[in-house]
This record gives sequence, C-alpha cells and structure tokens, in this order.
Amino acid sequence: MFVAVAAASLFVASAAPAQTAAPDAGTTTAPNKKTTTKKKTTTTKKKTTKKSRKKPAAPPKPEIDEETRKALESMSPATGPADAGVPVQQPPPATAVQEPAGPVDSEPPTLTHTPVTTAKKGKPLTITAHATDASGVFGPVLYLRKKGMPAADYIPMRMTPSRTGTPGDYSLEIPPALVSVDALEYYIEAWDNVGNGPARYGQPDAPIGIKVEEEKKVVVAPPTPPTKVEIKPKGAPPAITHNAVTSATKGQPIEINARLGGDTGVQGATVMFRHVGEKDYKALPMGNIGGNDYTATVPAGMATSDIEYYLEAFDKYGNGPGRSGAPNVPYTIKVREAQPIPPTRAAGPQIVKAPFSPNPGRAAGWLLMGTFVGGLVFAGGEAFASWQANNSYTHTFTYEGRLDQGMLDKANLYGRRAKTAAIVSGISLVGAIVLLVVFPERSDTVVVGGGGDVGVRF
Repeated sequence: MFVAVAAASLFVASAAPAQTAAPDAGTTTAPNKKTTTKKKTTTTKKKTTKKSRKKPAAPPKPEIDEETRKALESMSPATGPADAGVPVQQPPPATAVQEPAGPVDSEPPTLTHTPVTTAKKGKPLTITAHATDASGVFGPVLYLRKKGMPAADYIPMRMTPSRTGTPGDYSLEIPPALVSVDALEYYIEAWDNVGNGPARYGQPDAPIGIKVEEEKKVVVAPPTPPTKVEIKPKGAPPAITHNAVTSATKGQPIEINARLGGDTGVQGATVMFRHVGEKDYKALPMGNIGGNDYTATVPAGMATSDIEYYLEAFDKYGNGPGRSGAPNVPYTIKVREAQPIPPTRAAGPQIVKAPFSPNPGRAAGWLLMGTFVGGLVFAGGEAFASWQANNSYTHTFTYEGRLDQGMLDKANLYGRRAKTAAIVSGISLVGAIVLLVVFPERSDTVVVGGGGDVGVRF
C-alpha cells in the first residue's frame, strides 16, 4: 500500500507542470476559465495526494499472509494444514486403538533429528527426522515460524515417510516461498498410535533456529581439459554369519544378532519377519553395536505366535542383497507360552541361606568324639595283646612247669595300656556329649521377614 501511494504521488507531481503551463505567446488575454479550472483541479489533486499519504486504519492482521498461504497450498496434501489457525490432527485416543498382545506400551516414541541451522534463500529446504515406537508412530509434525514471531504463529506441517524405504525415516520439503525471510524457527513433535507423547525435538519456547543466507554467486571457471577418471570396481554383497533363533517366550522381545562383513562396507542390514501363515514380510532395521556386529529386536507385542524370518544386507554400492535364510526358506522361531512362576508370599517369613558362622564348641565336641573312638580301638588292641601274653604265660607254667617272668610283665603292661586307653576314651566320650549338647548344630538356612521372627534359624 505504501508503494502504491508513493507511485500515485510521483505521478501527480510530474503531471502538475503540464497542467499549469502558460498560454501561447500570441495570446494576450488573461488566463481563461479552463486554465483556472485546471489549476484548481491540480490543487485539488495535490491536496488529495497529501491526504492520501496519511496511513489508513490497518485492517485486522491475518494470521498468515497471502504469499505464505499460496506456498503452503502448493505443497502436497500430506504436509498437513496450511493455516496456522487450523489445528493439527491429534492422534486417536488410546481407547480407540487395538493394542497388541503383550506388555502395555506407556512410553512416547523415540524421536531423533539432526538440526538444520542454515538454508539458502528462495530454495526449498528439506528437514528429516527418525521416529520409532513399538505401537507405531503418529506424525511427526514440524512447527515452523518466522524468527521473532509469537508462539501462536507456528505453522504445523505433517512430515511424511521418507522415500528411502528405511522404516522410521520421515521428511518434509519446505517450499521456496517460505524460505524467503532472514531466519526461521522450528521444532518437531511425535505421538504413538496409542496416544503416548508427545516426544519433542526442540520446544515451542526454545525452538531450533535456521539462518537463511543469500545464495552465493558461482563464478564459472573456464573449462579445463578432461582428466582421466579412474572407476573403481564395485564389490560383492556382505557376508552374513548368523546363529538362528529357534525358540522364544510369548509376550517377550526377541533379539536377533548377526555378524556382517565385506570389503565394500555394509548398509541396509534388515531382518525380514512375519508370523507363520502370513504372506508378506515386515522389515526390521538392524543396528551396528560395534565392529561387524549387528542386532535387531522383534517387539514383545509381535511375539504372539510362531515367527519366520531371514536376514539381508547390501554393500555401499548397492550390491546385493546378501542373505542368511531366504523368503522361501526362512528360519522359524517357536513362540511358547511363558512358564508359570510359583507364587511367593509378598509378606511373612521366608527361608533363605544363612551366612557362615563358626561354631568352635561343636568342633571341639566332634574332636573329642574322634578321640573316644580312637582310644576305644587302642584299648581293645592292648587288651587283646594282654590276653595273648597271659595265655602264653599260663601255658608255659602249666605244661613246662616254669615261670616266664618276662611274659608275665608283658601281659601286665598290655593290660595297663588298655586300661588307660579305656579311661581316656570314656572321658572323651563324656566331653564330646557335653559339648555337642551345649553347642547345637547351626542350620544352613535362616527365616527372614514376618516381623518378630526375623533371623530365626529354621
């Protein structure tokens, strides 16, 4: 409007001298009425022009200017609403989603994003993000505004799945008409299909800034003589080493590991899986966990029945796929019901293994018991030797009529030893019994919990 008013003023100013020019030199009469009328008209136009320079009352400011509106309307319908006043479609309520069997998903999606900080003025700008969730992702949605504008001026735009084919990748191309200011601000948020969220990258009050720069003019250098280009030969698909998973527990996640290697790198490592009886496979990307090791986890919600799967990967030139298993000869995982866990009492006494505690009194009792047994055996042996020596002495006296004093002394010595050993053995037995009674055996288990009986051995 300001430019239109200025143009009108310049037009009137340039036309005024022509309208007030003097009459022809041959005319001597006073200016006629027409000339006077022209001057008045000119004066009136000048006044009108001056009045028109006064800024009229501004109409209510629309939420989005016409240029921005046209830019948003030129985008594909999948990008979301074009007017900041139109709210973004919210994810369906959690009660309307049929949750899969298994543990309930109560976590928002995992949202990752590489911030975009610069852009070329008047050029389209592509922003990407990666969002995953066991229940599926609703969104993501990118909120964009000119830097310095209030929070109400964010423009919500729905991001679409990336054409690369990698699950979880989303992208959005911002049209050139929106990339025509000095700076932009944005943030991204995502929900899952059961209503958990939002997961955000950036915040409405702390968005990510994009500096819009003028495109530098490229000076075309004079053509140079063509150089010899060496074309490197392309490699072979990666080799996959994998120990097949044969069994899993129903309602529990299934981890699948493999080792992938090749001279020309690895990309697009994927687990293709389906339930037995299904026709189409689902793709599950594998992540590198160090070196040549890759892994992927089938969500617990998918472990409801037997699963068929195979692995495939390409090299960095796109050669492949290299496979372990095949679509027509897949590996099979038998999904079994979880074994019931015996119920345990949440409260009350429980029997646990007791910590080791020495019992020297009982050890001494068993030592005395060993002394009793050894003394008893020794006494028995000496008593037998004394009996034999006494028989020999008696036989010599009876049949030969002589007294063998050496034999008699030996019989008496054996008898005294037997008597002493018997006394020591008896004392050891009494001591062992006393010690074993006074120091009872300690159990290997102990009762804990249940209040007053804590620490009681059982």
